[in-house]
Amino acid sequence: MNEKQYAAMLKFCCKTKFRKETLLRFCKRTPWLLMGIYVCFIAFLAFIRDTKIVLFVAVPVIDLIFVTILRFLLDKPRPFEVYQIEPLTKHSKGNSCPSRHTSSAFIIGMACLYVNIPFGILTLCMACIVGATRVLCGLHFIRDVLIGAGISIVLGIIGFYVFPLFVTIPVF
Repeated sequence: MNEKQYAAMLKFCCKTKFRKETLLRFCKRTPWLLMGIYVCFIAFLAFIRDTKIVLFVAVPVIDLIFVTILRFLLDKPRPFEVYQIEPLTKHSKGNSCPSRHTSSAFIIGMACLYVNIPFGILTLCMACIVGATRVLCGLHFIRDVLIGAGISIVLGIIGFYVFPLFVTIPVF
């Protein structure tokens, strides 16, 4: 997306107070909702003593560490640093790629998919909302969001579906 397209998108998003406030609510609250779902799943898995809890916690932690290190190494600028645009919400500069919000949302979606397919589908849809709002608010380039989602999907497949084929998780 070029500067003109970004400016037009932000202008559209801010055209009405309702539109802007709704977008900001989704941008700020959807990640928290996903985190709440994730914590509830951890509590449930601990309560029923399901061994899936090991990967359910470990894979997202590995994903978060990997994405955080990659962001630091790449230190890509954000759209509002590159273009003369004002984001819908305040944010620090740099470390734009990959989007850690999007990556975290997608790895939570993959973790939920590992435990419960319907909830996994729901949380992956919510992860798409997180990614879209990060772009629509002018905080990330589309590239940042797609890379964040891609990393988490790949790590999720490896961590939740490939790794267990080779390693047995001990029973509690």
